[in-house]
Amino acid sequence: MSEAGGGQTMGEASGEQRAAQLLSEVPLLDGHNDLPWALRDAGCAGLDGTDLDQPVSFTHTDLPRLAAGGVGGQFWSVYVPATLAGEAAVAATLEQIDLVHRMISRYPGPARTRADRG
Repeated sequence: MSEAGGGQTMGEASGEQRAAQLLSEVPLLDGHNDLPWALRDAGCAGLDGTDLDQPVSFTHTDLPRLAAGGVGGQFWSVYVPATLAGEAAVAATLEQIDLVHRMISRYPGPARTRADRG
C-alpha cells in the first residue's frame, strides 16, 4: 500500500488524508459547471466588478473554491434555459460561448480549456 504521509499506509490514513493523496495523483474533473449562466443571471456577464480569483457571493463557484475542493479540471457549461427558443436561444448560446472564452482569457491558469493546454 502507498504511503499517505506521516509514515501511514493508505489503509491507516484518515479519509481526508486518503482523498488528498488521491487528488495529488489523479485530477478531479468537474464535468458540468453553470458558472457562466450564474454570472449572466447576476448581471456580471461582462466580468466587470466580478473577480473569480476571489470568493463570489452570489454563486457556489469561484476559482478559490474549485482549488480548495481539489478540482483539477473544469468543463464550463454554456447552458441556456429551455424557455428561450429560436433566435433568442441561438444568441444566448453564442453569448455564453463568448463569456466562457473571456473567462479563459482573463483567468488563463485555472480556467483554460483542455484544447488550449495541448
